[in-house]
Amino acid sequence: MPKIEPDLDGAQTLALEALAYLAAHPEIFMRFMGATGLDSDAVVAGADNTEIQAAVLDYLMRGESDLMAFCAESGKSPKEVFWALHALDPHAMSEMPQGLINKPRPAVWRR
Repeated sequence: MPKIEPDLDGAQTLALEALAYLAAHPEIFMRFMGATGLDSDAVVAGADNTEIQAAVLDYLMRGESDLMAFCAESGKSPKEVFWALHALDPHAMSEMPQGLINKPRPAVWRR
């Protein structure tokens, strides 16, 4: 059985995979930028920043269809995405969303 809870390096790698997924799907990337208030230059410049990486995973965790599409394409499970987010930002989500239903609320990293 594969390890579900990643270390920081594993979490950052998964977040970069997720960012590449968003970038490859312009409609999803545009929704991500709209939800976070970031522009593409800030995302590219901050790709190695754990706060940006956490924002990417947080965005996916809050949208069931985008999360499931990323998981299908990457071979990752929603639990892996959740634990990677938790490794990057332990305060991001306290528990896995019930049924992975998108709950409308602002991204926790954004102040």
